[in-house]
Amino acid sequence: HVRSRRQRQMCIRDRPSADALEIGAEISEALEEVGEEPVLQISRVVEVLGEEPSRMLLVQAWQVEENGGLLRTDGSGLRRTPGGVFLWLVKQQATPEQRARIWPLKASGRPSEDQAVGN
Repeated sequence: HVRSRRQRQMCIRDRPSADALEIGAEISEALEEVGEEPVLQISRVVEVLGEEPSRMLLVQAWQVEENGGLLRTDGSGLRRTPGGVFLWLVKQQATPEQRARIWPLKASGRPSEDQAVGN
């Protein structure tokens, strides 16, 4: 995909710090989420919301899981992954401005959160 100058600048500007990446990797591991994209996404949560609120959301996600989890919104009847629960909680608690920083628009104009939160 060809990105505009603004999109490239946004990606560079919104790249999580080294600390956020480290904490994001720890939270991702605790959620059993692997791969670069989940770690980057959770690191953006840490960068935007902060370490303490992110860790509190991790505990909340575990509590939801202990109480039966959350169903996906796609009508499949399947449960969200622990990472999907975490991101759903983020979406519920973050301001619109925070959500825009965590999930920058993709080239299609749709936020990438749609895919992640569907887990």
